[in-house]
Amino acid sequence: MLESQNPPLLHQLDLDWARQSIAWAFSLRAEDIGSRVDPVRWAQLAAVEVNATASELLSATFAELGEGATAVAITALFARKVLDWCDRHRRQPSREQIAVQ
Repeated sequence: MLESQNPPLLHQLDLDWARQSIAWAFSLRAEDIGSRVDPVRWAQLAAVEVNATASELLSATFAELGEGATAVAITALFARKVLDWCDRHRRQPSREQIAVQ
């Protein structure tokens, strides 16, 4: 989990923002492909997938920057990774689009 990374240089608000952004990307993607999001299922998905995705992006950020990174560098790269992930997630083709191709 994110907390196990011990990210003292990454503010909790940055982590919350990342989780919310990822959750919105999941929700918008479901809407884009015509899926209705069941609130109970959505809560389950958010509890697992959103945290897992944020953890992966945070781990990639720390791996890329190394030990001596500043808080500004960590936050900037993490934000870029989150936004890039959200953009890629929203733009991936649906199963129907893949079948037509």
